[in-house]
Amino acid sequence: MYLPRWIFPQEFIDKYGIEDKFYNDKILVRINKGMYGLLQAGRLAYIEHIKFLSEHGYVRAGLTPGLFNHVTRPTIFTLFVNDFGVKYNSKEDALHLIQTLEKKYKITVDWEGALFLGIHLKWNCKKGEVEVSMPGYVWKALICF
Repeated sequence: MYLPRWIFPQEFIDKYGIEDKFYNDKILVRINKGMYGLLQAGRLAYIEHIKFLSEHGYVRAGLTPGLFNHVTRPTIFTLFVNDFGVKYNSKEDALHLIQTLEKKYKITVDWEGALFLGIHLKWNCKKGEVEVSMPGYVWKALICF
């Protein structure tokens, strides 16, 4: 990433001896970790996440960026920022994904699948139905006007 010279106090430039590193009043820097507010942070985190998941057998499923499946297990899930919606066939398969994620992240598990992306879900698997709701959404939308 290029940073403009004006953001660096002269004392900083002198202390770290970076005067000769500027070109056209910009300096090229390498980012090793994401930073809050950095436009590229989401993309960098996504790339790192894909790499981590693939090391454990979870790969992107086709062209949909947030859809993943396991190469040998019948597990498929959607990922959006930090929310997972998971379809699994056995508890063992679900636990494999949970244990994989716990290697790198602090996670919470909702076995009922009652909340995803702020959407409340009420499942009736016997009927093959799901009731979808966003309590308070209309009221919050009306307050904005």
